[in-house]
Amino acid sequence: MITTKATCTRYYESPSGEVRYVFFKPEEKFTFLEGQFMMLAREYNGKMIKRPYSIATTNLDLQERNEIGFIIKKASEYGLSAYFTQDIQVG
Repeated sequence: MITTKATCTRYYESPSGEVRYVFFKPEEKFTFLEGQFMMLAREYNGKMIKRPYSIATTNLDLQERNEIGFIIKKASEYGLSAYFTQDIQVG
């Protein structure tokens, strides 16, 4: 298992506003196979919350731009999907 921190580099919403495309720059280089998922995590109210998300970019994108992306649909008012679709900021 690879554990690394990453910084949000950009995001944008789909035309319908249903989902958000979120891109991160990982601190460490790694590779993955298309079709894999990553367990994303953040601290919320003193607890570490985690959720798996499918990778929406290719390994070539990661190697060329050092950026990895995810397509995230808001699933609840709390937790990671709410954070990634409403609160996340670049940087």
